Amino acid sequence: MVKPHRRQLSQDDIDKMTGVSDSVSGGVRVKIIIKPQPPARTPSPVLDLHGMTEDDAWNAIVKLWDELQNNEKIKMRTITIITGASGILKQKFPVWMTESAISDRIQSHRAINNGSWSVVVRKI
Repeated sequence: MVKPHRRQLSQDDIDKMTGVSDSVSGGVRVKIIIKPQPPARTPSPVLDLHGMTEDDAWNAIVKLWDELQNNEKIKMRTITIITGASGILKQKFPVWMTESAISDRIQSHRAINNGSWSVVVRKI
């Protein structure tokens, strides 16, 4: 029986396996680390309420929630909702998420910036 030849891994071998690259340029040693990219994610749906009346915005939110609940193909749980940086929609939106007919469908909501919200829909 022939034993397989085993050799010690060199630092170059280890660097190749880990995605690290060393180079020397002009007497300066540079270490480049290549990180693996995360898997591509499906972007979350965006509902832009900016410029809508209060009634139109509320109806758009309810319609979106009904579509999410009734369509089994939609697997999204996080939705971005744009209310705009000022006005009645910015004031009403947090109330709608906590004290309305759809609040039981909301797991959480948080401000992304001054005029946008990230909403996590509760699994049904």
